[in-house]
Amino acid sequence: MIWAQIIGQPEEWNPTAVYGDDFENAAESVIVEFLQATDGEIKNGAVLVWAGEGDAKVEKIYDWTADFEIPDVSGMEEDEEFDVDGSIELMEREKDGD
Repeated sequence: MIWAQIIGQPEEWNPTAVYGDDFENAAESVIVEFLQATDGEIKNGAVLVWAGEGDAKVEKIYDWTADFEIPDVSGMEEDEEFDVDGSIELMEREKDGD
């Protein structure tokens, strides 16, 4: 299991457990949840992803940007679903001393 958490935002975000072993997929999953929760108003930030504990702990930080277009929903019903096209770009931060 991998844990991921949006960091560097004015509001603190709780860590989320993501099943699997791919750090980038875990990061993207949490970013999508964040974008939905903020109605896509924040389009860049950072996410901390980690697995394990103590000496076996592995962690990475990704800076991210989201590029997407929300269609004009002015004529739609309140509960009508719509698709959003977009992408998330992840850039792993270099660790100090590497």
